[in-house]
Amino acid sequence: MNFKKIFLLFCAFFVIGFSACTKRDKLLNNAMILQIEPAADISLGIGDTQSLTAIIKNINFEEVSYGVRWSVSNSDLGSFSDTTSKSTVFTAEVSGTGKIILTCEGYSVSVNITVS
Repeated sequence: MNFKKIFLLFCAFFVIGFSACTKRDKLLNNAMILQIEPAADISLGIGDTQSLTAIIKNINFEEVSYGVRWSVSNSDLGSFSDTTSKSTVFTAEVSGTGKIILTCEGYSVSVNITVS
């Protein structure tokens, strides 16, 4: 097999391998994956809480540490126990809908939230 064929196979494997990320995963710097756990949409009652964890992995799917920031698109919905920790607890405060947003190294992922 010549070099060109090997290179094309490598490129195809690289593209296919990373296209398996879900819509709530984000490829960082072509070598990292950012994800919110739980990844499913969240539905809470007023006063309810939800534990959230930032998952950040390298190209080998090993967890790595970077600074994070948690936010919510509709800030009236509720608050976080810690907006800069890898793990946080969201407390629902008023009815409505929005997105919980995790930001890391300039990239963001989100999950939908409904409070009723």
